[in-house]
Amino acid sequence: MRLIKIISLLIILSGISFSGLLAQSKFKKMFLDTTDNAFYISNWMLNYNGFFPMFTIITEPAVENGIGGGILFLDQDEEALLKGKHVAPTIYGVGGLYTGNNSWGLAAFYSGVWKQDHIRYI
Repeated sequence: MRLIKIISLLIILSGISFSGLLAQSKFKKMFLDTTDNAFYISNWMLNYNGFFPMFTIITEPAVENGIGGGILFLDQDEEALLKGKHVAPTIYGVGGLYTGNNSWGLAAFYSGVWKQDHIRYI
């Protein structure tokens, strides 16, 4: 019972600290859209070297239950932006999975552009 109270207190305190961050202008600049003030992480990922964690639960009966996850990074071409051209961002990341019957997997991926976005490669 004591553990539940401690976890509840931590959740409440993290909510209070998160709401305190909303009042800060740096947080607003990084995470809120300028047109409608909606929560928006693309600006943070592209301009502040942010990342996007991904997690999934595996429920396939053939391999028993398991978990998978990864992390995704985006990188924008600054020279193209300064010239006023839109170029797709470079996307890269790593991931892995593990299941109940000891199946596992690791992955690394990279997707980039070449010649001002005329050629895309993986």
